[in-house]
Amino acid sequence: MARLSVDPSHHPGQFDSHLVCVNLSQWLADDPRREVAFVHTRSHLKWGIHHEAHTLAKRASFPFNPGIPPRVTFNFIRRKATEACKDEWQRLFSSADYRGHHFLRLCDSTDKPARPSYVGGGPWLPFFGDHPSFCARAIRCILGHAPMGEFRARFNIAGRRDCEYCGTGANQTRAHLLRQCNMLVRPRRFRMYPYYLGELYQYLRDNTWLFSFNPLPREARRM
Repeated sequence: MARLSVDPSHHPGQFDSHLVCVNLSQWLADDPRREVAFVHTRSHLKWGIHHEAHTLAKRASFPFNPGIPPRVTFNFIRRKATEACKDEWQRLFSSADYRGHHFLRLCDSTDKPARPSYVGGGPWLPFFGDHPSFCARAIRCILGHAPMGEFRARFNIAGRRDCEYCGTGANQTRAHLLRQCNMLVRPRRFRMYPYYLGELYQYLRDNTWLFSFNPLPREARRM
């Protein structure tokens, strides 16, 4: 706190620190023999003059002129701009035209739809960002841009349209892979379609070759 009180750089108490620096500059300029020393003591010890200073500051009986409102400090403006960008990002994300019509909507642990955020890597990376190849498979699944028949048909790419895993002749769509394909391992108590981020995480963990470009494992080969 002593360092922050005389630090006018960007931080939450920037404006207060600026006032301290202005007043100290004037007071020190009046006499070159003046100096300021910060002494750290625990308030509960109640040491002499230190306790008097603590009591005086706590009472706040001395006049204090905040001058410019703190809401126009750089720190406050930067925080408001960041919040405005986040709100606009989340507003746009609610539109399928912005996020993509094939984006797989999932919910977080609070049962709310996962929405983009800059905090902690957002809602997706904490689940899928621990390994590059695993994260790549999760991204292909969520965006619908994966080596599967549905993607090949959408972009007129040569290759099979039916499911190469189960061999039933069903169209190999993402919904088929997540809901119907009988060659995929599904977690216990798994609902018909992954609803939570954690469910998709477990699904991709149990089927390590799903949504990848690796050759099919022997147990998944049909026809």
